[in-house]
Amino acid sequence: MIKQSLKVASLAVLGLSVTAAMAQPKRPHLAVYKFFDEQYRPGGYDYSYGGTSKGVTITKSGGYKSKAALNIKLDPKEYSGASICLYNEFFDLNKYMLDSKVEFMIKGKNGGESVKVGLLDEEVSDGKKTQVVLPMNKYIEGGAVTTDWKKVSIPLVDFPDRGLYWDNTRKSEFPSRIDWDKIAEIRFSIDKSAASEFEVWVDNIEIVKGNKKAAPKKQMVYWDENNDIIDGPKNPEKLDGKAKTLATFYDNQVKGFSYSYGGLTAQREAQSKTPGNKNVLAMYIDNNDWSGVTYSLGEGKFIDLSKVRDKGGLYFWIKGKLGGEKLYVGILDNQGNDIKSQTKVGLNDWIKVSKDWQLAKIPLKRFTDKGKAWDANKSAEVAKDIKWDKIQEIRFSVGKGENAGEPGKPAPVTVFVDQITFTSNIDWVDPDLKWDSFKSNAPDYVISDFEGKFAKDKWEPSTGPKSQLKFKVENCAEFKSNCLNIEHYLLADWVDVVLDMQKNGRPAADRDWTKHWGIMFDVYSEKAWQSITVQVQDAGNEIFVSNVGAPKGKTTILVPFRTFGKFPYYQPPNAVENGLFDLKGVTALDFKPSGEGTAGGFKVDNIRLTNQREVKAKERPAVIKVLVKGEKDVLNPNISGGLFGINAALWDGDMLDNKNFKVQTREYAKRINHGIIRYPGGLRADDDHWKEILDNHDWMVDTDEFLEWLKKTGSNAMFTVNFGSGTEKEAADWVKHTNIDKKAGILYWEIGNEIYGNWHPYYEKYGKDGGTIYGKRARKFIEAMKKVDPTIKVAVLGVLEGDWNDKVLAETGDIADGLIVHHYPQHFGEENDFAMLSAPQTLTAIYERLHKVVDKWTKKYNKDKKIELWLTEWNSVDFNPGPQTLSVENGLFVADYLGMLATENVDNAQYWDIHNDITPEGGDYGYLTRSGEECMNCPRPSYWAFQMASDALRGKLMKTTIKGDEDALLTAYWTVNGNKKQLLLVNKSPYSEFDIKLDIPGFKGKAKVQTLDKTSEKLKEGWANDPSKKAKTVDISKGIKVGKRTLTLITLE
Repeated sequence: MIKQSLKVASLAVLGLSVTAAMAQPKRPHLAVYKFFDEQYRPGGYDYSYGGTSKGVTITKSGGYKSKAALNIKLDPKEYSGASICLYNEFFDLNKYMLDSKVEFMIKGKNGGESVKVGLLDEEVSDGKKTQVVLPMNKYIEGGAVTTDWKKVSIPLVDFPDRGLYWDNTRKSEFPSRIDWDKIAEIRFSIDKSAASEFEVWVDNIEIVKGNKKAAPKKQMVYWDENNDIIDGPKNPEKLDGKAKTLATFYDNQVKGFSYSYGGLTAQREAQSKTPGNKNVLAMYIDNNDWSGVTYSLGEGKFIDLSKVRDKGGLYFWIKGKLGGEKLYVGILDNQGNDIKSQTKVGLNDWIKVSKDWQLAKIPLKRFTDKGKAWDANKSAEVAKDIKWDKIQEIRFSVGKGENAGEPGKPAPVTVFVDQITFTSNIDWVDPDLKWDSFKSNAPDYVISDFEGKFAKDKWEPSTGPKSQLKFKVENCAEFKSNCLNIEHYLLADWVDVVLDMQKNGRPAADRDWTKHWGIMFDVYSEKAWQSITVQVQDAGNEIFVSNVGAPKGKTTILVPFRTFGKFPYYQPPNAVENGLFDLKGVTALDFKPSGEGTAGGFKVDNIRLTNQREVKAKERPAVIKVLVKGEKDVLNPNISGGLFGINAALWDGDMLDNKNFKVQTREYAKRINHGIIRYPGGLRADDDHWKEILDNHDWMVDTDEFLEWLKKTGSNAMFTVNFGSGTEKEAADWVKHTNIDKKAGILYWEIGNEIYGNWHPYYEKYGKDGGTIYGKRARKFIEAMKKVDPTIKVAVLGVLEGDWNDKVLAETGDIADGLIVHHYPQHFGEENDFAMLSAPQTLTAIYERLHKVVDKWTKKYNKDKKIELWLTEWNSVDFNPGPQTLSVENGLFVADYLGMLATENVDNAQYWDIHNDITPEGGDYGYLTRSGEECMNCPRPSYWAFQMASDALRGKLMKTTIKGDEDALLTAYWTVNGNKKQLLLVNKSPYSEFDIKLDIPGFKGKAKVQTLDKTSEKLKEGWANDPSKKAKTVDISKGIKVGKRTLTLITLE
């Protein structure tokens, strides 16, 4: 280097020209330390761990440009690793942190191997061997291990300053800062996976000094590195004086060990100033991630809760730093083989966290038997039954962004906990036992018949900003008396008609509902099904709801009090949140229509408390004769193939080929012919960065993997860009990658996901103002993306109803191609088969209102093409789906919904989704099962319904009329596609078969008939349940009979 400098200087003296390259020669490779190059350092050694790992062998040939290399064989069925160690020495990396890298060469036996690289300090000085670790794929040449030698280069500055060390006494890992001046090992490790083998070769492991210095890293302050002393609760071991202790998880010392996950989450034992109470647990849970702290009894130690499952409790003391913290409390078993299933509840259902110590009491019965366990092979949670005799851990967790704080900024949810105790009893009234043993002879008690003194009651409206309500108390012909006439409602957020018992001065007798079994009232509706939520505010102002409904006409409805559950969306600030439905002193009664996006009206009369246990059902015939007539009117001249779309998620590894699947996911998707598949799916779209995921080459389905998969399905795609934590440049780069570099031709793009909702982590920043901030920023995204590819279509976020749409389109209407909406007609916990099956018909009014909005802004900006409407998510329930989603009824809903989308001439819609997971509530959004289930990648009834509808709803949709179906429980969709004529029939009735006479041109003679019924709920692999493969040839000249709750497809060619 000195010689070269002198040479250049001499040339300059001679007056000769000097090129830039000569003036700044390339710096030579400078390895300041070597772990391996043909051999270890003197005395160096290796070791391995995990299952049947064979560890490290130094080869005698085949190295990178040399003879020797390290051959590493690990067991992929376990968390495994191999370390290359120094002997009696260590590397001081402090002085090289900003300008040096860990470099080595690697190749794999099969290619695609996923590896983590760790650096470890020595353990002699402090008893801790601390490891800091990074995934390797981000740093490898080409982004992935191949069967050829590839260079890996990891800047030292990228490694975190704090890692984990193994405590052999407590059998767990704990956080600690690494000693950068005492590095003694480099480790290559893998996570547990479904791979059959893992073998790589590594060579030339060095610390290499570079030319450029990185900016100094800001010193990270970890939340648990403080010495705050807390005032603990006094005499915490006494609990409430009634509970009998079964087992104590924590009193003044952690029994086993703890571990944390999610962002910067940490915990510690904090010293307590309270006499007799030495310590409490301090948790600092990261609000910017799905985060939590877990406390374990330790290896091989369990609590058996199976005998107190229905009568025991979980007690602990808790207080928050700010008050109002939203937490979940989970109980975890240990089933062996790294399977730990968690069942959890929302703590706010039982106590409102404050700045003062409070005793939380949660009945074990309120934890579900179906939990979720981490599946390392899928890097996702899967449903798993809880082993109540093998309980080992307690977890306190938060949902991402659910607590106060701006996303991306440090936001610890700080809580303190003490005396975690399982008890054999609990001071709680079990509602199941209460109502099972309930006896009362009290007569019916009138709450209101809207006559006499009740006519003076003031019923009050309560509506959200996007909803409408018009009602009055008046004489109603249907009841021949006064009634509550809800003349019109439009439900876009909430609509309530409330009787405040306290404001109206109701006496104590009117508010004491403890002597009755339930509440009864009469309803009149013109709709095929009117869904109604009855809401009661109990003595502690806690809100409970029960969802019911009424068919067309006049009906008496009985709502047992045992069917009421705590309202999950809102509780008043003054509510005593204890999860107890306290009926002695009811404060308010409320009738609210349900069904997102619905409109209509209904009447209510004769509200009374009752001990009647059932209402006589309306008699219905076993068979109803109807006429389905084909009209000349064309409802849709050319049904769009875009309405059959679906969502695919980047976290769905089951999307890709799996040798354990009888039929691959791509084959199922291709058979449906979805047209447009949306990626990457849901709220994660506003957090994940496409390039980072692409570079990581981890378990998530990255952009390139999705594009390859997409080709095999025959569909196009819609991409959702990251509006939350992303930038317009990131979005434009994604367009370039897909459409310019990869030439994938992705036509449809949307700007963010559901940022208008307060459940979104970036709502406070971009959505709370009602749309203007989002619209202004979305415009920048569209401009940047279309600059890259002017042919793409880009849509902005909209809502079913409200000012948001106008505010967004005022900013973007001239350049946006579409307005995005989502529709989930049922709220969680309010599922009702009749309500779900009547929901598709509400799309007519929904689309009528939406078309008015986009027509207005299309005209305003004098656009050549109308602003399109994209329905990019739809399914039957908004979150936490229950068993209804697994049923044939959900399948009927899917087919009928697609039929209505065709009727409304919808261009673009995506069902949610291909795969999801069984929830603790017992449902699943996915139309295919996951790989962890007994029947892997098996179609649910919703898949077969989707397939039948996709086959049927092609070409031209013609009008049909139905005569003889008074309850409007039969729908029909008639299509003509070239020489093919098809009729899709949806029988929603659980009571009656339909004997159908067909008066449709061409529907005579023999036809192919497919049927989907209850038998499809028994899942089978592959195409075994495929209705098209079970089709029968039937002579339909004299009509056709369809069974209860069935889907029927008639095809003539």
